[in-house]
Amino acid sequence: MIVLHYTGMPDAQGALDRLMAAFRQGPDAAQQALDAWSQAGEDRFAAAEADAAAARAETQKSFAAAKDQMRQNVIAWLKDAQKSYTKWQNTTPVPAVKLTAAQIADVLKKAAPLGIDPSKIGGADTYGFGMDGKIYIFKKDGTAWMNEDGVPTSEQQKQDSLATRASNIQFLTNYLRDDGTV
Repeated sequence: MIVLHYTGMPDAQGALDRLMAAFRQGPDAAQQALDAWSQAGEDRFAAAEADAAAARAETQKSFAAAKDQMRQNVIAWLKDAQKSYTKWQNTTPVPAVKLTAAQIADVLKKAAPLGIDPSKIGGADTYGFGMDGKIYIFKKDGTAWMNEDGVPTSEQQKQDSLATRASNIQFLTNYLRDDGTV
C-alpha cells in the first residue's frame, strides 16, 4: 500500500487523497488523475511565473523612477553648487567683527527662543550658530565674533571654501557622467 502525505500547499492532502482513490479505480482513472495533477502543477507554476514577472516589472519600474528622481536631485544640487561657487568666487572677504559684552548678551537673548544654550559656550574651542543672516562664533577665550552669512572672513577661508565647493561640483558631475545621464 502506498501512503502519500503532502503539506506544502492548501488542500494538497485532499488532492493526494483523490489521486490515490483514482489509482484504486484502475489504470485509466489513475492516468487521468496523474495528468490532471500534472496539469494543475503546471498551471500553478505558470501562475507563479506570471506573478513573478509582474513583480519584476513593477520593481524595475520603481527602480527606474527612483533613479530618475535621484538624477533630478543631483542635477538640482549641481546647479546650486555651481551658483554657490560663483557667488563665493565673486565675494570679497570681510573680516569678522568682535562683539562687545553688551552685544554678546543681546545676541544670546535673541537666540534663546531658537534653543541656543549659552551654557555650551566655552565648553568647546568654538560654538557657532546662524541667525538673521549673520554667523556668530563664540570662542573658548570668551570672545565672540560676527560676520555676514555667505561672506568669507578671509582670503584663506574663501580659497578653502572654493576648493570644497569645486570638489563637490566634481563629485556631482562624475556621478551624473558615471550614471550615464550626462
